Amino acid sequence: MYDTLTTSSEIQLSQIYSHGKKRLLVKLPEVQKQTNSIDCGLFAIANAVEFCFTSFSGGIHVEFDTELLREHLVICLEKGEFIPFPKKKISMKGKPKYKTSVVECNCECGKCDSVEDMLGCEWQKGVKKCNIWKHFSCTGLKDGDTFLCSKHITN
Repeated sequence: MYDTLTTSSEIQLSQIYSHGKKRLLVKLPEVQKQTNSIDCGLFAIANAVEFCFTSFSGGIHVEFDTELLREHLVICLEKGEFIPFPKKKISMKGKPKYKTSVVECNCECGKCDSVEDMLGCEWQKGVKKCNIWKHFSCTGLKDGDTFLCSKHITN
């Protein structure tokens, strides 16, 4: 999750935080990338633990000692307690760098837009000048029907 937001992540975030919000801004801190295809779980756990202990605050850039990650994880699991993972280097790099992602939640149901196709109000046939958007399933329409919001359906 610390590199990109998947549709699944967007759905979970919107379920937890979107209540009445049209947009969720999600700040993803810049973190060390794995160099292979098998350490994603290790890095996810190491970064989660680092976040719990430091909140990635103060412009700290952490480089984990990748050769010690697995052994450290086993020790933490055996003890039933997590402590920060071993690091090769901790450097101060000024302000922390973040990638900001936007999760759009335009439908009144509160689910994110990426969960399914969205329809915009077409109160001027074929033109989307109204800012009301809904998931196709939330409109109650059939394929090919034109969506009009409650404000424009009576006009």
